[in-house]
Amino acid sequence: MLLGALIDLNTIPKSEFVKVLESIGNVWTKTTVQVKEDDFYTINGKKVIFKFQNKPPKNGLPATKLIDYFDKGIDEIGLKEKKLARSILDTLLNAEASVHNCSVDKLHLHETGSPDTLMDILGFTYYYEKKKLNREKIYSTPISVGQGIWKSAHGYFSVPCPAALELLKGMQFKFGPIDGELATPTGISILKNVIFEYIDYIHDIPITPKSVGYGLGTRVFEDYINILRVIYS
Repeated sequence: MLLGALIDLNTIPKSEFVKVLESIGNVWTKTTVQVKEDDFYTINGKKVIFKFQNKPPKNGLPATKLIDYFDKGIDEIGLKEKKLARSILDTLLNAEASVHNCSVDKLHLHETGSPDTLMDILGFTYYYEKKKLNREKIYSTPISVGQGIWKSAHGYFSVPCPAALELLKGMQFKFGPIDGELATPTGISILKNVIFEYIDYIHDIPITPKSVGYGLGTRVFEDYINILRVIYS
């Protein structure tokens, strides 16, 4: 959803973004990226669909293998913001290792050990570098994590899942507003590394929008629009 919102901002040509994302995925397996323009309740936005030739192994992936793919992805797209990219990945892997009580090199990944993790982190970092966001400030509302029960490869957990809750230490978040997982560990790791300040709708922070992007999710909720909004000012 974050990548969809960044593409929808239209501050980088869609064709360029798609080419970069496919190059990242190709270090793992043959990858095709489709950007679909769709709408939720007449609000137009972008939905990014990844198609991978080979799916991740059902028994999970060693973290060391994911790191290897990640480093190849950095080299493939000539990413200069290597420190940020690795910081996001390390944040994610250290949280996973903490909840599993092991070192990163002994960690075996399930949901996190997929090409999507490469695409999400490196795709975001590419945009961050391209638009020189290190010179800007990134604000976020408190993260809505969802609520209820979530099913993982290890069984059922309360939302947020253990890795997500580990990552949320020191961050502002709120439960709800719907049942289900709304914030993934990968997405939380990205935000944890770039958010300058949390705001809510009560604070009076002047914003002059230059562009607004909407990233569409795949799940349809009865009373809520499944959209992530990014304001570029």
